[in-house]
Amino acid sequence: MIEFGQPLALFGGLALSLPILAHMAYRRITEKRLFPSLRFLSPTTIPRSGRKRPSDWPLLLLRLLLFTAIVLILADPYWTNSQGDAPVSASREQRMHLIDTSISMSGWGAWEEVRENLLEQWSDESVDHGMLAFDTGGLKLWNPGIPVDELRAALNELKPIYSPYETGALFTRLSKLWRDIQVPKKVLIYSDFQSSDWQDVQADVGALGAELFLVPTGHREQLWKTRSGNRALVDARAVPAGLGKVGVWAVVRNWDFNATPVQLSIFAGGIERERVEMLLPAQGTEQAHFTLPAGDFASAIVRIDGEDACSWDNNRSLWVMPPPARGFAFLNHEQLNISDLAEKEFLQAVMDSVGDGVWNRWSERSDSDEVECLLIPGFSDWAQDDGVVEELKNHLERGGVALLTPAESYVGMNQTLRESKLLDFTFNRVAQTEFRMDPYRIKVLAEENPLSAVFSGDSARDLYLTKVRKFLFLRDWEDQLDAPLFDREGRPLALVRNFPNGGKLVFLCFRLLPEWTDLPTRNSFLPLLVELCGLNGDASLEENDDILTPGALIGDGDDAILAKDPGLYRYAEKRISVHAPLSESLPEVISKEELMEALNGSRGVSLSPDLSLSGLGPDHSRDQPLWMWFALAAGVLLIVENMISAPRSGPLFSAPSRDA
Repeated sequence: MIEFGQPLALFGGLALSLPILAHMAYRRITEKRLFPSLRFLSPTTIPRSGRKRPSDWPLLLLRLLLFTAIVLILADPYWTNSQGDAPVSASREQRMHLIDTSISMSGWGAWEEVRENLLEQWSDESVDHGMLAFDTGGLKLWNPGIPVDELRAALNELKPIYSPYETGALFTRLSKLWRDIQVPKKVLIYSDFQSSDWQDVQADVGALGAELFLVPTGHREQLWKTRSGNRALVDARAVPAGLGKVGVWAVVRNWDFNATPVQLSIFAGGIERERVEMLLPAQGTEQAHFTLPAGDFASAIVRIDGEDACSWDNNRSLWVMPPPARGFAFLNHEQLNISDLAEKEFLQAVMDSVGDGVWNRWSERSDSDEVECLLIPGFSDWAQDDGVVEELKNHLERGGVALLTPAESYVGMNQTLRESKLLDFTFNRVAQTEFRMDPYRIKVLAEENPLSAVFSGDSARDLYLTKVRKFLFLRDWEDQLDAPLFDREGRPLALVRNFPNGGKLVFLCFRLLPEWTDLPTRNSFLPLLVELCGLNGDASLEENDDILTPGALIGDGDDAILAKDPGLYRYAEKRISVHAPLSESLPEVISKEELMEALNGSRGVSLSPDLSLSGLGPDHSRDQPLWMWFALAAGVLLIVENMISAPRSGPLFSAPSRDA
């Protein structure tokens, strides 16, 4: 039968009186005719009319139908199927309770409200209740019709978790459950509706024949508003702080609408070592600094003292021992000549200088599978015979860095690089200063060059005064390689190939030897090699460790383990830091209208926590809207009315005939 979504609009039917009044007020204008004389016309009397009647009945009826169609469009008519199939009306209603168990539900009293709402609704035994939620083992379904006692027991086991799962998986599982079930259905979602958890969720609950209800929790007195009262430790890092000391920097975020005083403490070895007091600005951040003795502790915990609206983000664990040394290795010919040996000793000194020997360190290792940087001085055709080329390729495919310098056998070097498809260029000749008066010098770096920022101070002068006595002239390198360094005549002094998986191959056109260049005697040699090879690691500890979020896999293959909770872990020789995502601390709530549109279009019902669900109305998810048919009828009537009421063209008056 027909029902109306906006029944009050039917009062617009009073507008039907407008065309009736217009027709009654209309007076027909008598057509004027010209006569040469009135003497042949006999006088007569005009009969009196007792009452005024509308004229032009077909046009009046047409306009009444047009106004009726417009009123019905405004009333939003639809055809309801409430008297549909007998099995639907005879079956018990199914209600699925979808529960958000993300860790943000542990704040703002949201989880307690969920329990209270569920226990209250499960007291209604006239419908079949079911539940869908994530627990530590993944997505868990309790089918509709399960005894309420079992639902209560399951609810006691549920708790907010650091969930790695997508919220949209709840609706995917729900669609599989209700795909072929034809009974009255309702979906109730219990959540704090945090923006970070719901902004990407898309579903069509209406297509399942179900009605959607949102039950916001943890919103307190401000429903669907940004929450307040939370403070969180969003970052903590360990850095060297001088001889025998480790510094810890902590960043605290205040999501309260007012400035808030807080106390921060650092615990190491199970004992509080230091405390800092600060005033957090409203909706702002502050930093705190602690100092610990180096070498005494492996880890520490920074903690916000006291309670706030969401307490799970009030502490953060971090490693405070120096990071493990980064590995490098040499791949060289079995028979080293004097030049190869001298260059190898120089590169060893370079790697020792890159680290500080205490915090950031580089250690030479024999196994090239465990290193980040490979150094190959005097690269030539011997690398193919000794199996170095394959080892180098594997290293680059793993994302490692390699530095090559040329050998005296230039032709063999070029042929080996091209055949192995490592570097593609053409060797032209060797440039030497013995054939010219002045040495070659490095060209001034362009502003867009990544090295420009490094050599923008006093070190730039030192770099540009460098003498290059001998280097290789190369050509045909532009297609696949980058050249960060040129001589003053525009010839490349270094080539770099970046691999898609992060590997980097650096080829110097000269050797780091006195007969080739005086670069090793200048202060700019170390930053130049560091930047070319990307050897400069961050001074903070966490940049050198693996940082994961809950739900990530630690390790590979069958030995991999799942990181469930935040904390510090060891895996093989690695130190793992697991931190909860900052997004779970955010107080922003998604818009109710935006969420309803994403889940069920515009036909949804929003429900406050204190509103009982037992009085919910009938299911209208299968209703058929009729407004478009009335809109079509109104359009047709309007066109016909315009055609009938349009004035007819013709002469204003006719001239008398000569016979008259």
